Amino acid sequence: MIVYDQELVEKVYRSCENTYDHVLLPTENQNTFIVIVIDLLAKNIRGHYILNLDREYELK
Repeated sequence: MIVYDQELVEKVYRSCENTYDHVLLPTENQNTFIVIVIDLLAKNIRGHYILNLDREYELK
């Protein structure tokens, strides 16, 4: 799987202070994303996590 069949980036969200980007990569599971957090000031990757919107917002 190449980041869910070539749809490489779903969304990019920038913080209000323009200090961080959150890059959402799609997965094969609906409403589940791999999130990469980028520190724009330090110009490095701060971390990553799996975001499951169904679990986070009790959608199912």
